[in-house]
Amino acid sequence: MLSVMLKNRDYKAPVPLRFFNRIFLKENCLTFKKDILHEDELFSFVALLSAKRAMHIPALLYNRRVRSNSITSSRATQKNSDSMYIILYEALTTYRHFHDCEQTKFAYDLGIQYFMKLYTFRYVQATGLQNSKGREQIRVMVKHLDSLGYSTSWMRLHIVLCYLFYVKLTLSKITSLKKYLKACYKCARKLFIRFWPRLDVEARSILQRLEDTNKPGIKRIITLCVPRHGNRGDIAIALAQRKLFTENCPDFTLIELPGDLVRDYPGRIIRHLNANDILLTNGGGYFGSFWRHDELEALYILRHFPNNRVIIMPQTICYFNSKQGRRELSHDRKAFSVFTDLHVFVRDRNSYDLINSNNLYPYAKSVELVPDMVCSMDGKDCIAPPPVSKNT
Repeated sequence: MLSVMLKNRDYKAPVPLRFFNRIFLKENCLTFKKDILHEDELFSFVALLSAKRAMHIPALLYNRRVRSNSITSSRATQKNSDSMYIILYEALTTYRHFHDCEQTKFAYDLGIQYFMKLYTFRYVQATGLQNSKGREQIRVMVKHLDSLGYSTSWMRLHIVLCYLFYVKLTLSKITSLKKYLKACYKCARKLFIRFWPRLDVEARSILQRLEDTNKPGIKRIITLCVPRHGNRGDIAIALAQRKLFTENCPDFTLIELPGDLVRDYPGRIIRHLNANDILLTNGGGYFGSFWRHDELEALYILRHFPNNRVIIMPQTICYFNSKQGRRELSHDRKAFSVFTDLHVFVRDRNSYDLINSNNLYPYAKSVELVPDMVCSMDGKDCIAPPPVSKNT
């Protein structure tokens, strides 16, 4: 269970999320390490590795009250960094015997990678690189991880990016350099994703399927920005779309591209699309100002295929009533005017009136007011698995 949760990035450390048998805790001498923060990270990890049996109860049993100035909601300090260093070191030394056991080796290695990421990103980026103690901890830990055979190349790279991050924060106070530094940071991130791709198995299979079906004679429907997050409404919309096209378009191959792939690997996606593909944007409410990054990520891919059939599935469209909102509306009007076969569907009257009153899609072949896609499903459809399993 631990390895599956870590692999799918569903693992959560807080102890109140779990019930333990008291005898089990005594037999395995499981206690919280004293004088550190985030002690539940190490406790939960070791407890799940030690357990011979575990089960999941799909019920809401715990309501969390988030308060300000708590350990998790406050800004990270040097003690946060020191505590995560101790946790990672303890996992590598005291509990190394889990690595030697064939049954727990895979979960143990995934856990070490999880702690490496937690230490590097959340706390080292926040405070660990600002003083000599943090830098010395990094050097010692990287050396220790290398001696145990763990790959630290991405860890070293992100330490460099952390330095760039602090440089960016310092220099961004100068207004004239702010946009330039933001562009440099994005460029560094894109280079990292390109040369050090860390795709999960599911994402790799999606891209492979996209490449394998890119052949003459294969008709495809490509859906962009399919959700891989926990919003059940968005997942239900994606399920309804899948049902619609699989039942009514049996001659077409349906490929659903998650939003994180569209964001991080647009070049690989564009290379394996062709002029005969039907391109869809996933339905929802992310067109306009509120979730603008999702619309722009889809638009970046769509604009490379202006002559393809492009279908905007039922959307809610809303722009801020401000100078920024008017600028965004003008940008979208210009961006979508290049498509020669554009079909737009909206799911509410306000969005429909906004399109007509502002001539938002001037060259669209059709603009239709339709119900939300979820309305096409019945109760049996709701128990189906989500279109793409949750990854984060």
